[in-house]
Amino acid sequence: MSLYLSASPFSLLFASSSSSSKSNCHLHLPPPRHATCPSFLQRRRFTSKSNPSFSSPETLHSRCSASSSMPLELSSASSQGDEFRDSLLYSKSYWVSESIIAWNVDDSYASCFLYASQTAALSVAQDGIRGEDVRIELQEHCCGLPANVIEKFPHIQDYKAFKVPPVSDVKSLLKCQLVVATFNSDGKVGNATGLQLPGILDVLFSYDGPLGAHYAEEAVSLYLWAPTSQAVCACIYKDPLGGNPLEIIQLEEIDGVWSVKGPKSWEGCYYVYEVSVYHPSTLQIEKCYANDPYARGYAGCFS
Repeated sequence: MSLYLSASPFSLLFASSSSSSKSNCHLHLPPPRHATCPSFLQRRRFTSKSNPSFSSPETLHSRCSASSSMPLELSSASSQGDEFRDSLLYSKSYWVSESIIAWNVDDSYASCFLYASQTAALSVAQDGIRGEDVRIELQEHCCGLPANVIEKFPHIQDYKAFKVPPVSDVKSLLKCQLVVATFNSDGKVGNATGLQLPGILDVLFSYDGPLGAHYAEEAVSLYLWAPTSQAVCACIYKDPLGGNPLEIIQLEEIDGVWSVKGPKSWEGCYYVYEVSVYHPSTLQIEKCYANDPYARGYAGCFS
């Protein structure tokens, strides 16, 4: 199931039967509306009172602000540079498995590379991609896409299959700005684009454990599935609107799931998530504030 962020009321956290994700819920962040704090967001609340109408993930309310000062830069103002920039915004290649990237590129290229930047510092020039932390050469797979990939993504069945070397740290790369580029025999860039990730995320981060807020006798635990995020914090508030957070807690990640165990005193408080993540619509690392997609209620539903 995919979750798209949109305007929604503040949310509550309360003790009830635990929930889990039998299939991955992809967190899709909207184009950022620049803001510096989450005071405008309606917040989820920790409360022991249940509301069955919110037993499954609903849409989110979020705002984002740029935490990276380095958007995609072009080394020249040429029309070719503009073409590359548009191509990166549309992300025309697909990372479909741990070892395969699919891309509908012509046969005129001499070489193909994958680039990654943790700070979204990639820039495009005729002679190459600049600002990368990682550069990996890709080889075309002579047999094309595997049958299981075509079955899952039939609309890309005619795309070329490029092999990702097994030495690559794929999980870390998925948190970065990613670009694939082909080069002509003269060493100039022939094509460049960003990547779409649902296929590889499902392969590497399938999860069947708890999500949302879960209560134990002496603790409240939060779980969030967000494998492409670079950092996640929970901002805990006393009130549903306004004011400064009582505390900001860093969540820890294990295999794409961010979690934290907090005190029982959180019950009755409100919270939002602060998520640092690469955003393909701005080509930057963004700091986004969002409600918990797995919460079962919101701040106004018991008033």
